[in-house]
Amino acid sequence: MTDSTFVRGVIAGMDAPALNPLSGRYEVFAKGQLIAALRKLDASPLEERAAVALVEQLRQTLGQR
Repeated sequence: MTDSTFVRGVIAGMDAPALNPLSGRYEVFAKGQLIAALRKLDASPLEERAAVALVEQLRQTLGQR
């Protein structure tokens, strides 16, 4: 997950069918798309809530440093 359009473009390019016979394995999400990323991973609603809570806790902890 990144907001960098450059990084998302590089990953998308690496996943191009002409360059990678195993294309379709990668998907890049912007930071604000946590729920979409978790759903792509088939996370349960309980796992989604736990992940969102953990990310928020990490943001608060890292923001204090």
